[in-house]
Amino acid sequence: MSKVVVDASALLALIKNESGAQVVEELLGNIIMSSVNVSEVASILLDSEMSTKEAEEVIEPFINSIVPFDFKQSIECASLKKITKTSWSLAWR
Repeated sequence: MSKVVVDASALLALIKNESGAQVVEELLGNIIMSSVNVSEVASILLDSEMSTKEAEEVIEPFINSIVPFDFKQSIECASLKKITKTSWSLAWR
């Protein structure tokens, strides 16, 4: 199987055994995440009163590779806000 990029919500679904967890479980061994998404998952786990060490121990086994979020990606991601904001508002009309 090819490597698969997973976002924070997908990994959280797996960790919390929420809807979609089975889909993500099938990807185990092939998961790639951006450093920003890993940070988001950790932040949410820490909000649930988990310690930093516990969050590390929960997250790390699921991820095969963490991709740094560089400057170019930051700018490209920021540019999506305008596009998705317009699409989102049109979808709710």
